[in-house]
Parts: sequence; structure tokens; C-alpha cells
Amino acid sequence: MRSPALAIVASLVLGAVPSVSSAEDKAAVHTISFGELIDRNTNENVDAAKALDDGDKISVTDLGKNDQISDNLVEIRLKTGTKMWWKGIVLYSNSKGHERIVELTDADSKETASKVIKYSEIETKRLCFSKAKALGVRADMYELLDASKHLKPGHSYLFIWHKD
Repeated sequence: MRSPALAIVASLVLGAVPSVSSAEDKAAVHTISFGELIDRNTNENVDAAKALDDGDKISVTDLGKNDQISDNLVEIRLKTGTKMWWKGIVLYSNSKGHERIVELTDADSKETASKVIKYSEIETKRLCFSKAKALGVRADMYELLDASKHLKPGHSYLFIWHKD
């Protein structure tokens, strides 16, 4: 188990926000809008797409209405494009605490993690993309500011982390 103190020291050295439990709500290192993700529904070219601030490339695909879930739910899937260190999607409440929705550890491109959550959580909580930085420190890198404007209830979404 990682020591919270070690994570904080490493984060200060590396300039990352650690993913450790605390009463304080944390913000991601960068904020992004939905339009900064690569839109796979329009066949946007991943290689030609602009990288996010830390050099990452993350795409989103609306897989459409999911008849397996009710209209008050949304399915979030996470996949990596190549073998990578830990990646995750985290929900932060506006008051305190966080919940890792999906996470992949040393994942290769064949693995997908998924979870069905209440759509109201998308509306009331902050969605962050997180990854392991140097020394394995988990950092909340990108807070998606307008998730509730673009994610639709009853749908499934596939986020692929193509480049780290």
C-alpha cells in the first residue's frame, strides 16, 4: 500500500496532484472540454489529433442507446490503445470524496473496464481522467468540465487512452 506522505512528496517533486484519500476535494491538473477529446463518432484521426496538455490523446465514442440499462443510467468504458501504466476515470463529489469508476492497471489494448453509474452522478459530480505518473503516483490529470452537456442518459461511452 502506498504511503499518502510519499505520494504527496512525490507529487510536489513531479508537479502532479496525488490520488490519496483526504477530506479535501481535489481538482485535476488540467481542465478540458468535451471538444478536446478525439471524437471517434466522426472518425477523427487519432494520429492527426492535437494532444492534451500533458501529451495524452484520449478519444470518446458514443456507442449509442444501450438497451441493457435504464434511461437514468450511463455506461462508462475505458480502454488503452497500447500497453500503459495505470489509467482511470474518477468521479469527485462537490462536497468531498471520490469514486474510481473504472481503472486499468498495466493494461494492454485487449482489456476494457466498464461500469454503469447513475446519470445524476454525471450531472452533480466532476469527471476526471487519471493516470500513473513517475514513481507510480496517481494523478488526476484532466477534469472534463462539460460532461453532463454531452453524455446522454441510457447511452454507453467508450473512452480510449491512445497516447500517454
